[in-house]
Amino acid sequence: MHEKDGRDYLIEELREQVNRKTVECERLTRERDEYLYHLEETRKSFSYKLGMALTALPRKIRKQGN
Repeated sequence: MHEKDGRDYLIEELREQVNRKTVECERLTRERDEYLYHLEETRKSFSYKLGMALTALPRKIRKQGN
C-alpha cells in the first residue's frame, strides 16, 4: 500500500475544505432563495400594496424636499 506523505495530507485537507465551502455555498444559496421568495410574497400582499398607496404622497413630498 502507498504510504501517505505531506502532499497527500495537504490534498486531502484541501478536498475537505472545498467540500465544506461547497456545502456552505449551497446553504447560502437556499437561504437567499428563501429570502427572495418571502420578499416577493410580501410585495404581492394586499397589506403591502395598501401601505405603499397610503404613504405614496408623504414619500413624494419628502423626496421633493431633499
